[in-house]
Amino acid sequence: MFAYRHNRAPKTTIFAIAGPIVIGMGCIIEEGTIIVNRRKEVMRIGDDNLFEIGCRVECPSVGNFNTISTRARVHHTVRISSFCVIGAGCLLAPTRI
Repeated sequence: MFAYRHNRAPKTTIFAIAGPIVIGMGCIIEEGTIIVNRRKEVMRIGDDNLFEIGCRVECPSVGNFNTISTRARVHHTVRISSFCVIGAGCLLAPTRI
C-alpha cells in the first residue's frame, strides 16, 4: 500500500519481500534509495521522513520527521523513533555489550 500523492520517489527500489510496506504522508525518497521489508510483519514508515541519495533501510519501523542521510544503512533489527538524524555513510547495526 503506497500513498504517492505527497510522496516523491524517483529511481528508488522498494522491496516488499515478505510483508507489506506502509509509507506515511510527506516522505521524500531520493534517487538510489533502497527500502526493504524481509519480515512478515508490516514495515511502517511514518510521516515527513527524508531518505537521501543511496541510503538503504531495512528496519521494521521508522517514526516521523527523520533524516536518513546519503549512503547510510539501517540494519533490519534496528527501530528508528522520531526526530532522528542518521549521518552520511553511517551503519546502524545491533551490538552486544
